[in-house]
Amino acid sequence: MDLGLTGKIAVVTGANRGLGLEACRQTATMGYRAVLTARGKTKGERAVAGLRRDGLDAAFCQLDVTDAASVRRLARFVARQGGRLDALVNNAGILIDGEEGPLGLKVAALSRTFETNVAGPLRVAQALAPLMDRGGRIVNVSSSAGQFKNLSAHWPSYGVSKAALNALTKTLAREHARDGIRVNAVCPGPTDTPLFQSYKDAGDYGRRVFESISRSFPLRRIGQPEDLPGAVAVLISDDAAVITGQILSVSGGLTMQD
Repeated sequence: MDLGLTGKIAVVTGANRGLGLEACRQTATMGYRAVLTARGKTKGERAVAGLRRDGLDAAFCQLDVTDAASVRRLARFVARQGGRLDALVNNAGILIDGEEGPLGLKVAALSRTFETNVAGPLRVAQALAPLMDRGGRIVNVSSSAGQFKNLSAHWPSYGVSKAALNALTKTLAREHARDGIRVNAVCPGPTDTPLFQSYKDAGDYGRRVFESISRSFPLRRIGQPEDLPGAVAVLISDDAAVITGQILSVSGGLTMQD
């Protein structure tokens, strides 16, 4: 399968670890120059150094998706890489713990979560889309938490924000269709990251969350960070030339009944 990636540039936000770092690694492996962004300069540069040690083409740009000035600096940085951007992976996001059940939904947590998880991807897409010619590709990393009928029982602000990101994805896909820019989203389920593993050590509530989620996968295995980048790579490839406005679940069947 010819993915048509060689010589192209991709930006991945929130990419110093976990799913974002794996997305950077896979896109760079397949021929992209991966521009890795993260809020923390030290961790971001360390991640890029690791990719370069593996012989991959990667660059780092510090980015806070909630800061318009920071996003404008990213756009200038990308322009200096060659003047044209081929793909954007909006992965940066936050999850605020401490809300349990719909009655735990808090206005302050919802506002802060939306600023990163919804306004952030919009802000970055608006800044970088002018650097894309026809054929540009945007993939928003959403979550299965935004696909359930009851959104997320454990993290309601997160679930609501990811449902909004899915709606935003379709809106951007429609707006940019005339420009030849495709916009899609991928929705991973709970993934075996240090954050998820930490719930085992977070008291009775944390253990209940960890155990209930771990038992819920139809494939009987929890997702791994390396499970996501393949779906991202296909959506930013030439083989997905007529796919736009789609929300792809990558959750081990977790949402098949919703």
